[in-house]
Amino acid sequence: MWKYQSNGSDISLHDKVIDKIIVDGRNVKFIFEDGFDVYFPNSNSVGITTKSQLVLENFIFINCELSPTTTLQQSFYEEIKTIEPLLAFDGIEVLSLDFQHSKNQYLLKGKTVFNYKKEGEAFLIMAFSCEKLIYCWDDYSEKYTI
Repeated sequence: MWKYQSNGSDISLHDKVIDKIIVDGRNVKFIFEDGFDVYFPNSNSVGITTKSQLVLENFIFINCELSPTTTLQQSFYEEIKTIEPLLAFDGIEVLSLDFQHSKNQYLLKGKTVFNYKKEGEAFLIMAFSCEKLIYCWDDYSEKYTI
């Protein structure tokens, strides 16, 4: 059990790395070894968590698109239909996680260090739905004022 939990309204994943993806029954867990940012609006401060996770309850994978990060790379585009190939990624740097009300789905935009075929960096857009997001952590590695 984690010491702290949040629905995400005070969390930022921007520039944080998903180090591991775990499928746990109908739930999916994104593990952040170096944590994520928690905002404290009343004190204008931010805490960076220690190891943390994002739990996606009753996760439904919709699709994931991969594309090259530069024009110098061999051009490729791929659509992934299941989450299993993503389990082999070496890390996903999160650019954004947004909810699309019109489609009732989330979009995770990120950049992989290597895609699962080891072809180099790739941009990733993963669409999924879930009943609930739960951000979990135990402590803070540092806090600072913004």
